[in-house]
Amino acid sequence: MIAIIGILVALLLPAIQASRESARKVQCQNHLKQIGTAFLNHESVQGFLPTSGWGYKWVGDPDAGYGEEQPGGWAYNILAYLEQGDLRESGISLATLLPYLSLDGGGDPSTLPTTLVTTPLAVFNCPSKRPLQVYPLDATPGRATLAHNSPACTRAADCFVARGDYRVNSGSVNQGDDEGPPISADPGALMVASRNQNGVSYQRSTVRVASIIDGTSKTALVGEKYLNPDHYLDGAYTADDQCVFSGHDNDNNGYTSSGSAVNHPEQDRPGLNLPFHFGSPHVAGLNMAFCDGSVQVVAYDVDDMVWIRYGGRNDNDARLY
Repeated sequence: MIAIIGILVALLLPAIQASRESARKVQCQNHLKQIGTAFLNHESVQGFLPTSGWGYKWVGDPDAGYGEEQPGGWAYNILAYLEQGDLRESGISLATLLPYLSLDGGGDPSTLPTTLVTTPLAVFNCPSKRPLQVYPLDATPGRATLAHNSPACTRAADCFVARGDYRVNSGSVNQGDDEGPPISADPGALMVASRNQNGVSYQRSTVRVASIIDGTSKTALVGEKYLNPDHYLDGAYTADDQCVFSGHDNDNNGYTSSGSAVNHPEQDRPGLNLPFHFGSPHVAGLNMAFCDGSVQVVAYDVDDMVWIRYGGRNDNDARLY
């Protein structure tokens, strides 16, 4: 009898696991649907799709609006459209921060709140990849503080941060990220010209849906991000070492091509590090939201040219190449 029970369990276990993964995959798709809807609502109200902010050493500023002067990334910029307005307001404004950093000793920056960067949201999590929780800061020497405008979030203070499992489409050319400007009375004035991008959200972008001339159903919006499973939890990988609310960075921004090589979507697997790539832990393909609001499963063996063109909103514009 015990042997029979063991055989039955062995037969049923794969089916149970498959059923659980199917449910997790549906959750992941639903999250992308919510994110896509928030993007389009943002565009309807603000007149452009969410920007990706200034760079990885900056997070969201509640007083900096939604355009080029907003240092926070796309996830921060859709909070109000995900019914998370209070979390958006919990960020630290530059006006609040600067007195703490003054030579007059305006205060101890370690006492400033870390609510924004330490609050994980289910909508940015793929349950097939990893649990909804906070994760350790980047362990790279010289990066002891998460962001200029979140000075209390440090390794020394054991600050663990919220991360995301999705990347926005920054295009198919000029792949890269940026630290952003140093802290100053007017850091926005110190911004260098951003790279010429052809995606829908990137450093200081203000892309309108009307400028997606390739068609909204053929242009990617946000998709699952590739991540080496060896680093799901440890924060030791360059493409998963910041915060979900950080500005333009390979944690949160992806490209379908580097301009010289195809950034093929891949299934997450140990030992393979692919910053800027889209991918997922799912077997059949990755979930991706498109600019028409739809969510599709894109196979890992998708045609190269089809995949590259998912990244460009205006692939026929020769000025971008």
